[in-house]
Amino acid sequence: MVVADNKTQSNFIVYIPLIFTIVIDALGIGLVFPIFASLFSQTGGILPPEVSISVTNLLYGVTLAAFPVGMFIGAPILGDLSDHWGRKKVLLVCLYAECIGMLLCAVALSFSSILFIVLGRLFTGLFAGSIGIAQAAVIDISPPHKKAVNLSLISIALGVGFAVGPVAGSYFTVNSFFAKFGYSGPFIFAATLAFMNGTLLLTTFKETSIRFKAGKIVLIKGFLLFISGFTSRRLKNLAITLILTQMAWVLYFQTTSLHMVNVYGYNITQLGRFIAYIAAVYSIVLVLVIRILGRFFTIENIFLYSSVALSFGLLIASLNSELAAWIAVIPIAAGSGLTYLSVVTLFSNSVNKQSQGWVMGIVGSIVAAASCLGSIIAGLFTSISFSLTFIIGALFPFIAMFVIKYRILSHIRATKISK
Repeated sequence: MVVADNKTQSNFIVYIPLIFTIVIDALGIGLVFPIFASLFSQTGGILPPEVSISVTNLLYGVTLAAFPVGMFIGAPILGDLSDHWGRKKVLLVCLYAECIGMLLCAVALSFSSILFIVLGRLFTGLFAGSIGIAQAAVIDISPPHKKAVNLSLISIALGVGFAVGPVAGSYFTVNSFFAKFGYSGPFIFAATLAFMNGTLLLTTFKETSIRFKAGKIVLIKGFLLFISGFTSRRLKNLAITLILTQMAWVLYFQTTSLHMVNVYGYNITQLGRFIAYIAAVYSIVLVLVIRILGRFFTIENIFLYSSVALSFGLLIASLNSELAAWIAVIPIAAGSGLTYLSVVTLFSNSVNKQSQGWVMGIVGSIVAAASCLGSIIAGLFTSISFSLTFIIGALFPFIAMFVIKYRILSHIRATKISK
């Protein structure tokens, strides 16, 4: 049972730590890309020059994959714990643990230890499930007539954090007080934010649940959710579609960072601006574009058209041109954002109201798994050719488009038979 008193509902200040929690999580994801791309560049990186390009790029992929691996394991467990212990307690654990994880990464960077950087990212990912919990808390304390508006704040918070993250990562490496810590600076900054927000949440936020669930916590829930997505007759085509399109997005997002550094010599500031440009386009799609297109096209058609855009954009990115790299951002970021939102909607439409939590858990597990796989694929193929890596990424949404077409045709056939 969830409650929120009238005083809490009418006071916007109680939403601030929840929204800020989402911003911090999104910022923490985005700030690492300009840093890690520079750390694992072919010149001036963290590894000695005798290490081969293939090993360097593979380690880059493994380092970035560590965070989503942690999320894949930890997010479902944290979600269950919030139902058993309450939102506030678990959110505090997440925020203070993320603070520790960021500091571990900062220390690892100061000692140039790849192993401890990976472990720090894995630890941070384990406790990075606070976005879903904060969303649940927003729902808890929102009156029915304000629920849609308050949930839209989550999309805005994600967009802001995602867009600001790369800029913050580059800025706090070369400017401000934190610049004296070098590559560790952005992580110390993020740790400071997480600690401050934990303190804000501790003092201003009241628990939203008064009756908690009983029963056991399933430690392998993430794996079970992932498997159920591909074994469910209703969801397996959507699961294949989601993992393919998300792998294409992750592969692009990681590869383009290395590409701009190694091919065009971007420094960390230039790279931060480039990634912020990608994040800004993606965020605009999440917040605005999907609402406009939804008035004129079916969800299935939005997915099909955006898959074409994503695939076409990756082919543009494969051209050996800096201008092409900047132009490709628009179809790739827009196509990726639209494919994600449309396929998540199809997931939601495939089950009843009582199964929404279950199906969104499946979506989360598939996205985390796609992030891991996309990171490893990017690490393997960038050492061969950046263009080849983008072309391989272009195949994923192309295949997904045919999977959705098959699903549509199967539904039409089933409807005709039932009639």
